[in-house]
Amino acid sequence: MSNYFRIGKRESIKKQKKDVKKRLKRIYQIMDELDTIAAKIFQSGKECTEDNIIEVASEFTDLRIEGMETMMLMGKLQNLKDHYGDKEIPNDFEAIRKGSFVTSKEVSE
Repeated sequence: MSNYFRIGKRESIKKQKKDVKKRLKRIYQIMDELDTIAAKIFQSGKECTEDNIIEVASEFTDLRIEGMETMMLMGKLQNLKDHYGDKEIPNDFEAIRKGSFVTSKEVSE
């Protein structure tokens, strides 16, 4: 009997790990989408505030932006603004997108 219970326990642990992996993968997809949205908004030059960020983001994606995503998007936009500052905005979309990963330590240098 004990082997039967151990096998069931192992399978339930496998299922839990698989579910966690699926959720993490979805979170990373959302974060990647937010990087893309932030780069597109930054490249377009539109001014975003907490009040209008959802409307502006809806022009570039069909992803439903809510509470946490709004704050993450605002943070990514601020990182891009801090990184580029008064510099010319590059036309290369991937360069802008990579700029959204800039940390505050890199900005101060």
